[in-house]
Amino acid sequence: MAGAAESFLPPLKAEEIFKRTRGKVANVGGCSYASKLTYLPKGLSVKEKAAGIAYNRAESMVKLDKASSGIKTKAHMRAALEYIARHGKFDVENEQGEVLDLDKAVAHLDDWCADMQVPDITVNNKRPADARKIIVSCPPGADPQKVKAAARQLGKEIFQEQGFEYFMVLHCRDELHPKEPLHPHVHFLVRAVNDVGRRLNLRKADLRYMRERFAVIAKDYGIELNATSRAVRGQTLKAKTQARIHQEERDLREKKEAKQSQAQKWAIHRKKQAGKNQHPYQKQRQEELENALTTGKEIGDHPVLRKAKATRCRVLENVAAYINELKKGTEEDKVIAEKLKERYSNLSAVESAQQLKLRIAKRKLMEKATSQYKNAGKQSQAQKWAIHRKKQQSSQDFEH
Repeated sequence: MAGAAESFLPPLKAEEIFKRTRGKVANVGGCSYASKLTYLPKGLSVKEKAAGIAYNRAESMVKLDKASSGIKTKAHMRAALEYIARHGKFDVENEQGEVLDLDKAVAHLDDWCADMQVPDITVNNKRPADARKIIVSCPPGADPQKVKAAARQLGKEIFQEQGFEYFMVLHCRDELHPKEPLHPHVHFLVRAVNDVGRRLNLRKADLRYMRERFAVIAKDYGIELNATSRAVRGQTLKAKTQARIHQEERDLREKKEAKQSQAQKWAIHRKKQAGKNQHPYQKQRQEELENALTTGKEIGDHPVLRKAKATRCRVLENVAAYINELKKGTEEDKVIAEKLKERYSNLSAVESAQQLKLRIAKRKLMEKATSQYKNAGKQSQAQKWAIHRKKQQSSQDFEH
């Protein structure tokens, strides 16, 4: 079963991540620190991932900021810390497990800046980030304290054992913090240079490793998570960025407010005006959509979409082979096989966001045309009475 299983859900090769290094750049478990570990941490097994997909378990979420536009000044560093601490509303915990108030955390942050000679203002945009922001989160309903404990263990394993200092803060909605999101999540602010001068270098493979490790650790605390790629799960549309999610939430709140101040009205007006000044690429996509609606033609496949369709075909082939092998296994394997077969037989089509918008627009136009056609033959009671009176009046006029 190994061949089909590894083709469907490639296992995590932690040894490759732990042996990789680039001069003075430290990867997760760089070679100089890998010797300190008493074991090689494992990820999820293929069967655990397959069961997670079959039973639709929530995915382990790990988000990383963009280093090129990240924290490069003292002001950026302090703003990041104040943000995750919500300006003192949440306590901050460091890599030693010490709970600090915001003032003590800021004092410690100043030591970071002094050691790394962080500038007061941006003098070089190509300067590497002095700290990295990372978020790990669980679905709504997870116990916040268990989430924090799992994140604490992940932080010690990934960062502390590699000599990196960090702060961590748990965010969750409760009586004291009613505006926080429903899903409990932990923010990490990690110093980008460790105690021997090696720089943190997180790549896609490292993020995948962190996702799987967090899922394994969370399971020990009773939180069931999975860690698979979007392509394997059959999700092809690009995920929304955090900035876009926040913007949509703000727009929704503004719509719900019955009254708006003049300042709010001006703010909404400026947003609408800014929306008109679209990026050339966005403007081109909008024109393509409008042209397709006008001419009735379909929007062609972008090279990226063609690649996504090829990936979907490959995934379905691998799933089919893995399902056939599961059917030869235990009763539990057979149940997983049936659930996988049902899930992958009902996947949505591989299409771009523009093609999806076009399909929805065409469907709405068709529904509107059908509704108008049906209503054309219907008459209200008032219309029927008006016609009846006209007929009666015409009949009386004819008799006279």
